[in-house]
Amino acid sequence: GFAIMAEASAKYKWNLNLSEVARTWTNGCIIKSQLMEELVEVLEQHKNTFDSDEILSNITNKEEALKGVLQTGMELRVALPSFSNAYNYWLGMTTANSPANIIQAQRDAFGAHSYKRTDRPFDQDFTTNWTQNG
Repeated sequence: GFAIMAEASAKYKWNLNLSEVARTWTNGCIIKSQLMEELVEVLEQHKNTFDSDEILSNITNKEEALKGVLQTGMELRVALPSFSNAYNYWLGMTTANSPANIIQAQRDAFGAHSYKRTDRPFDQDFTTNWTQNG
């Protein structure tokens, strides 16, 4: 969600303070949590939550537990869309070469949404004129 807000803020020049958004959500909101409180500090220091070594380490250390939750859900025929989507997002962000990478190219080709390159820093965005001849 923060990545979407950051992209919209840049595109529409909203100048959102994502740390302040997270701080607001720590008080009386349905998504109030310890994680949200941690994100207040992370977003004060980093533009993207995945730029934080602490966040990356935390997610990496809990990946096996999340896979266990998803496996149990499948065995019990319980839908876990939020957990599943979060894990798939994580895989997309951390798998350098994946068939899903074509989605970035498609989004860029049809809407100039930009894409990331594995040979460049994560904070760099690229766009290509995919229909240009030669």
